[in-house]
Amino acid sequence: MTSIATYVSAVRPQMFPLSLIPVLLGAVLGYKCCGQFNLGLFFITVISIMSIHAAGNLVNTYYDYMKGVDTKSSDDRTLVDNMLKPEQVVNLSSYLYALGIFCVLLLMIFSKAHGAQLVIIYFGGFLVSFSYTGGLGLKYHALGDAVFIVVFGPLVVLVSFMVQIGMFSPLPLVLSIPLAFLSEAVFHSNNTRDMEADKKAKIRTLAILVGKEISYFLYALFIFTPYMIFIAWGVNYSLPLLLPVLTLPGALQLERQFRAGKLYENPADTARLSLTTGVLFAVGCLLSTDMPLLRIRDINSNEIPLD
Repeated sequence: MTSIATYVSAVRPQMFPLSLIPVLLGAVLGYKCCGQFNLGLFFITVISIMSIHAAGNLVNTYYDYMKGVDTKSSDDRTLVDNMLKPEQVVNLSSYLYALGIFCVLLLMIFSKAHGAQLVIIYFGGFLVSFSYTGGLGLKYHALGDAVFIVVFGPLVVLVSFMVQIGMFSPLPLVLSIPLAFLSEAVFHSNNTRDMEADKKAKIRTLAILVGKEISYFLYALFIFTPYMIFIAWGVNYSLPLLLPVLTLPGALQLERQFRAGKLYENPADTARLSLTTGVLFAVGCLLSTDMPLLRIRDINSNEIPLD
């Protein structure tokens, strides 16, 4: 009998911070700008996003195995080591997608957000989650980076924001930019580490297209750009927005690790940095007296005025 620990390991929970932090940030922004926060809706949103993320991880595991991408030397050996059977992975991903759909229905019923808007955004999330390796196979055609930048930042922050305050606005997307860069740093680090295996499997990734040297510069760009943004916002808007800069020494250490070619633990280490930095950013937003492009003075208004 397969243990619960095996199933938990298969969904790769170490990567959940990439989706959980944007949910937290979206809820904080909703509260900060409108004074509205519903704990129940927050937890339903967390479960929905985690379910879709976990299901997407399992779809990735299944198709990487079926296409011969995963080997004994791969980071994900769920199917390679026969920890689970392919049909178990398929079944678990189906259950998780079903749980995500159920949560979306709850959000449509209990949140103030327009149901049609939630359906469109969540359907996009479901589609991208599956198409990352299934269907269109975005990962195999150097489009995985675009998926990470859009989903693990703007899309999730927007959903969480909408669920809390009941209206659509593109403005919180600006606040999600640092999270998008950090998520892409995790993804790019993972792809750089797996370059040789991906080449053998005839997969095209951004890391393969640009090579190791430029991949290093891209990693540095992805991991350090958020800190430049935090400093600019902290200086120009409110000092608490500087809180995430406390993790800069960790980012410098990861940059040196990447530059030295010590990539095996780098993706997981970068994910942990993303978690800590994201939490500090959310706290900074909560404590700040001003934030860029997010000044709602009339909480009953459906408009968000620009600075």
